[in-house]
Amino acid sequence: MWSKLLGGGAAVAGTLVLAGSTLGVARLQSQLPAGVLLLAVGWWLLREAAAHGRAAELLARERSALEEARAALAAETAGRQRVEEELRAAHQTLQLFSEHTPMAVIEWDTKFRVTRWNPAARTIFGFNRDEAVGQHASFIVPEAFRPQVDKVWQGLLQQTGGERSSNENVCKDGRTIVCEWYNTPLIDDRGAFTGAASVVMDVTERKHAEDTRRESEERLRAAIAASGTGTFRWDIRSNELSWDEALDALFGLPRGKTVRSLENFIATVHPDDRPGVSARCERCARDGADFAMEFRVVWPDGSEHWLDDQGKTFFDDAGKPLYMTGTCVDITERIKAEAQIRQLNASLERRVEERTRELQAANVALHESEERVRLATEAADIGVWAWDLKTNELNWDARMFALYGLPAHPEGRAVYGDWRARVLPEDLAAQEARLQETVATCGHSHREFRIVRADDQTVRFIQAAETVVVGADGKAARVVGINRDITARKLSEARISRLNAALQSRAAELETANKELEGFSYSVSHDLRAPLRAVDGFARMLTEDCAERLDDDGRRMLGVIRSESQQMARLIDDLLAFSRLGRQTLEPQEIDMHGLARGVFDELAALEPGRELRLALAPLPPVRGSEAMLRQVWVNLLSNALKFTSGCAVAQIEIGTRDDADGGVVYFVKDNGAGFDMRYADKLFGVFQRLHTQEEFTGTGVGLALVQRIVARHGGRIWAEAEVGRGAAFFFTIPKRQP
Repeated sequence: MWSKLLGGGAAVAGTLVLAGSTLGVARLQSQLPAGVLLLAVGWWLLREAAAHGRAAELLARERSALEEARAALAAETAGRQRVEEELRAAHQTLQLFSEHTPMAVIEWDTKFRVTRWNPAARTIFGFNRDEAVGQHASFIVPEAFRPQVDKVWQGLLQQTGGERSSNENVCKDGRTIVCEWYNTPLIDDRGAFTGAASVVMDVTERKHAEDTRRESEERLRAAIAASGTGTFRWDIRSNELSWDEALDALFGLPRGKTVRSLENFIATVHPDDRPGVSARCERCARDGADFAMEFRVVWPDGSEHWLDDQGKTFFDDAGKPLYMTGTCVDITERIKAEAQIRQLNASLERRVEERTRELQAANVALHESEERVRLATEAADIGVWAWDLKTNELNWDARMFALYGLPAHPEGRAVYGDWRARVLPEDLAAQEARLQETVATCGHSHREFRIVRADDQTVRFIQAAETVVVGADGKAARVVGINRDITARKLSEARISRLNAALQSRAAELETANKELEGFSYSVSHDLRAPLRAVDGFARMLTEDCAERLDDDGRRMLGVIRSESQQMARLIDDLLAFSRLGRQTLEPQEIDMHGLARGVFDELAALEPGRELRLALAPLPPVRGSEAMLRQVWVNLLSNALKFTSGCAVAQIEIGTRDDADGGVVYFVKDNGAGFDMRYADKLFGVFQRLHTQEEFTGTGVGLALVQRIVARHGGRIWAEAEVGRGAAFFFTIPKRQP
């Protein structure tokens, strides 16, 4: 053995000697195994010792080095064997896992072809190993999912992704399943891509269960939305409150635009109910009590609504209140119905008491009075019914049997056919369809239909309402409803409809009469203008041509004729304007009321240069209306103000606004003139109505009537306040929106 080692060492040593100083031991260490290197070094040392006469010493060293080399070789061999054993065990474990795991294990080469196909892969996809190995991945991928799978493969090739994916796959028998893939690229020692490995799970049943659960949740949400129920969650520790958009609707708030907090919730509660709601919330937070309460909320528009709030408290492991979840439903209609029932019952009780006193006092017509009381009770009461959808059993209370004129069953049992037989045929189909729709949607509905009572064959109008009760399985379990006889109300509505029709006919007649009156006024006014112009013209010609032949009395009478004819002409002009106003089309536009009033006053003041006029004009807001018509309003009102202040040394005119009780704006014109007696204020806005004589103040008596009609055409109103000798004030409104 030594000779073999020396022989091998000699060869190596020869190589070392040939290398000379150009190849050092350090370089050889990187190229030779440890044992061979030690032999080579030993051989080289031996030759060097022989050359210098130290062969014995070098031989001893060589032997020592040889022993160390042997030990190193043995350790290296044992280490390799141990690694090989570990690799063999790991391979066996991996092989065992691959063969027995319920998940498919598939390996791919660089062309995306199958190289490993374990039994679970055969179970999942149906192909055995011989059928699968060598196949491209597309043999189990539907056409629609191939682009997605190609993208996953590219991610594996580039080592940038594709580790996890979910897609549909095709089995050997043609079935389509849903699988989750966990992929990893295979890389060699040089970092090169050599393929990929995939672990696959069939998640078809899980996916189906998830879809089923999601559909169930969607149906539940739809049922909650259809029932108008809102849900909330209150985190008791952080005092944070959250709710869904359905609850926004129950509070009359814009959907999703309100900060949802406990404070906002308390703020919506009616002030009278707020202390009780706050106290109940404090008790829930302190003691963990459940929340069950009916209260009112006030919407932003000021309307009041009743809510039924039910909340369940949940606790942490220490038994302290953690959070509360619950529902809220609008019960306004129920509260109104209960209030109406109470009113009806109270009214009925009063009537019964009155009738009883009458019977006790008079002791006459006992049977007739009892019958009237019974009929009143029947008219006011409400019948209640319940329908079990699972057993198809129908239950009526005594009032239901009485409403339909049927003999009452001792246990309240009823037959669907009894109700069906009593409904008028022309109403039956729609009622059954509506009822079935309510059951199908798990909702609630209101109906009205006619029946023929079984006992007296009279036709009665019935008002019905029902709601579906959902069972634990989320499906409709029962239907609960009420019936009420509304025949009296229907007859009253029919009478009201006839009265409304008569009123509309009367209104049409009045409108026709008004149009005829306007036409007559226009015709008369128009036909009078020509003769008046002739009278005025001839009087003027007589005055000019025959003045020297007339005495003073004659000239005075001609002056009176001209003055009266001109006054009559002005009166006719005003009458024509008043008549045209009823036919003039209102074309609203934005009007600068401040500038309009200022301009009209300046024009009128320019016609009276010798007077001292003082105007106090406040800022006036704009309106929408007819500029021509509203200009006439300012002309007439300011003309009157200037006319009735003609006796004042200084005419003081004030134009301004004030707030209206309805939220609008009131415009006014005040003066310090003659004023008038408020006892006659109702005559101000009538045609030809005057509170002063023609000698005191000129005028036709049409101006204020014209103003009143213009304001009315704009949807507003006008009135006046005055005191004799202390001026007058005229007020008018122009609504922002025209009717």
